[in-house]
Amino acid sequence: MDEHTFRPWIAADVPFLWDMLHLALFVPVGAEPLPRSVLDEPKVAHYLRSFGERTGDDAQVCEGSDGPVGAAWCRKLDSTDPGYGYVADEVPELGMAIVGSWRGRGIGRRLLGDLLQRHPAMSLSVDDANTAAVELYRSLGFRPVASAAGSTTMARTQREVPSALLLEQPRPPQTNPDEQDSS
Repeated sequence: MDEHTFRPWIAADVPFLWDMLHLALFVPVGAEPLPRSVLDEPKVAHYLRSFGERTGDDAQVCEGSDGPVGAAWCRKLDSTDPGYGYVADEVPELGMAIVGSWRGRGIGRRLLGDLLQRHPAMSLSVDDANTAAVELYRSLGFRPVASAAGSTTMARTQREVPSALLLEQPRPPQTNPDEQDSS
């Protein structure tokens, strides 16, 4: 198994973050990848334009033996220029991607977990067809708060997301039938 390490981002990682932003744009299996020029569109570019210059810009990077293989980053966007997963000005929005050959090794979970240590409240937008990502986000405490056109906005806060904002109620804890009272 290839060795890999995790670390906070440095300024030299910004070009790699742009590569990861392109990779993070969900494309269904069998569909043509989006052209790299999509990164120039304002609704995409605002996630990384001048990254590091805004308060709260942060990223975590995973490096393999030949260089970076994945990243998770967050940025606070505001109501005048909201992202696809915007919920509030003070809540940073998450982006993340792992190079295809490095997926399935727990790297995304670790990257996101490390970033959540520094930013426990975050939001994101995920394509509903990206079931692996949806399950990862749920397992780390993200809950749906809005849904439209095949995408769901999810949020994780330091506290539970208020139930009034949830699209679906959290599942009750599973009970063991052997422990149920028969009275």
